[in-house]
Amino acid sequence: MDTMFPKEESCAGNYPIIDVCYLGYDDILQWLLCNDVNVNQRREDGVTALIMASAYGYLDIVTMLLRHNPDVNLYNVNKVTALYMACQNNHLFVVEELLKSDINVDLCDEKHQSPLFIACRSGWNAMVKQLLRKSPNVNQDSNDGLNSLHVACFLGHTAVVTLLLASKNVDININARDVNGYTPLINACFRNFTEITSILINAKADVDIQTSNGATALCLAVGYNNIETTELLLTNNASWQIGFQNRQQLIDATLKHPDITLESVKEEIRNFVVKNASPTVIDYVNKQSEDYLFNAMAGSSPLHIASFMGHTNIVSCLLNFGAYVDFAKEDGTTPLFFACELGHDDIVRLLLDNEAEVNIRRQDTRSPLDIAEYNGHRSVVTMLRERRVD
Repeated sequence: MDTMFPKEESCAGNYPIIDVCYLGYDDILQWLLCNDVNVNQRREDGVTALIMASAYGYLDIVTMLLRHNPDVNLYNVNKVTALYMACQNNHLFVVEELLKSDINVDLCDEKHQSPLFIACRSGWNAMVKQLLRKSPNVNQDSNDGLNSLHVACFLGHTAVVTLLLASKNVDININARDVNGYTPLINACFRNFTEITSILINAKADVDIQTSNGATALCLAVGYNNIETTELLLTNNASWQIGFQNRQQLIDATLKHPDITLESVKEEIRNFVVKNASPTVIDYVNKQSEDYLFNAMAGSSPLHIASFMGHTNIVSCLLNFGAYVDFAKEDGTTPLFFACELGHDDIVRLLLDNEAEVNIRRQDTRSPLDIAEYNGHRSVVTMLRERRVD
């Protein structure tokens, strides 16, 4: 059998040693190795025998190859190494064997995703634990600015998050931001993973970092109507004042970041509201202009968001933690305006009981009573008049 030259009738640039590793023929591999085959032979796509065996999880074959000192850091045309393939396909024993060699655990694929990133994304705890023993670069970013902690938080892999934060071999940046400004904590709140949020807060994550649109972890917890996470964030001094950027700031941000369009920002805000608001709110929103939600949420604080979306328990929680009931947007809109517009009786009552100003007027001179009357919310109108509206 030819041990040195490509086989034209097989895969482009293939070699017998790669074929037998693909098929799992360890006895034939043993014969080839005894005949001084080059263990680093590569196909035209860069695949080696070690990459092939690792991809299919052939532990005995990987062990055999490693005894002949192959270059363990060779990669294919997609910059995928043997270790990467073993991690991607959840071949733990192969990973353990590869890690015994002088291997570079930080080599990334063409998307700049490392073996650790792949293992964290898949939620393979035992594999993550093995990789962490080699002190990998846990802060290495993918092309999207995501690191291993980001992706574990986004996908809800609680055990992996715990492993990353507890490892003594690495110094992880718990507040790292992706291209949209999302931190691991914001990812956890965005995905509504309460346990992971708690773990990150206990690890001293910054609770007030803002995304590119200005939203904080608290804004997302409020929007998702997650009372447990909201209380947790407020207990750890999350600011009730920080909310979405105002309209002009949002527009300016898209000019500074060509990969972020105004349309994508509007769509993001719309999805945020529509996925979490009550059917009544969604029905109302669908009857408004295309830019209605964008204008409503721009400059809104957490209390504005909760009052708009109808999350009564969240409104109560924010007020109990000292949120200013008359906190106003640039156009003078307070949370009471939103509650009156949407007809949220319980929230209107809560705000009034906390001494919300009923005679306040927006820049367009309209009052909460004007808004309630215009939208036909009679019970709200009655409440406002009982509070001696001018």
